[in-house]
Amino acid sequence: MIKIYFCKIKKGLTDHQLEKHSQTLPLEIRERIAAYSDPAERQMRTISKLMLAQLISDFGLSHLLTDIKYTPSNKPYIAETFDFSIAHSVDMVVCAAATDCELGVDIEVIKPLDIIEYEDYLTMHEWAYINGAEEPKEAFYEIWTKKEAALKASGIGLDTDLNKVDVSDQKVTLLGKDYHIQPIKVSVHTIAHIATSLPNPKIEIKEYRLDS
Repeated sequence: MIKIYFCKIKKGLTDHQLEKHSQTLPLEIRERIAAYSDPAERQMRTISKLMLAQLISDFGLSHLLTDIKYTPSNKPYIAETFDFSIAHSVDMVVCAAATDCELGVDIEVIKPLDIIEYEDYLTMHEWAYINGAEEPKEAFYEIWTKKEAALKASGIGLDTDLNKVDVSDQKVTLLGKDYHIQPIKVSVHTIAHIATSLPNPKIEIKEYRLDS
């Protein structure tokens, strides 16, 4: 079972309101978040940690947010039996977790962009798919979120040659392991994908709402 929370960041949320919401987070986490000068960054990080804490609780685990560690490739983890992934774009945050597989998630808010600037990061098959699509912009975001999700799941991250990782199919092999990719529907204004080491996993998606 994979559980996913998503949240649309509220506009105009004050630091005082954010502080109120973050009181359940460990002091160490709150201090790290407070060090960011950008209010939007502080809000995104607060919400993502609140969602992660909720997922830990949902799975009935006793892990703490302060237990988060990082692999040499900078993939965050808490324990071998609990894998999670966080992504954000503009005003959307998504957090996914599972206890029975590796996973990675990515989301992009659909917005104008010059696709040609990303050609060097795409494989020949991916580029052909995008250019042959009725909506090239949406096709680009599809490929991009699939690629990032798979790289996150494998733990490779973006420190690799992106044009050598082909996600034009729904499965990609990285570091000798297969990762299965599928779309997740969050809103009509976003494109998101999740990659998992488990084929056809059951997925539960919920909206996370901050209390008033």
